[in-house]
Amino acid sequence: MAAGRRVVAAAALAAKEYGLGVTPGGGQVVLPEEVAEAKLFIQQARFDVPALPAAVRPSADRGLAQLANLLDRLSTGSHPRTRWSMLRTP
Repeated sequence: MAAGRRVVAAAALAAKEYGLGVTPGGGQVVLPEEVAEAKLFIQQARFDVPALPAAVRPSADRGLAQLANLLDRLSTGSHPRTRWSMLRTP
């Protein structure tokens, strides 16, 4: 249970840092250091994935990997319209 809380807390902090570092419409980095911090929080969350119950590990890691990829693309400028909302699934 504690690992799950750590993963969720780290992902929530990453979202907060993203919100501070990127324009409200998404896609334009205004504070790169905040985006860098968001990436660190996602890395920390991924570090705790092996401690999660086996049934949720694959989906948790996949979701966190998507977030890490989004942040990488955003910080390199290779995808100018990147937003967290892109990760929502129907």
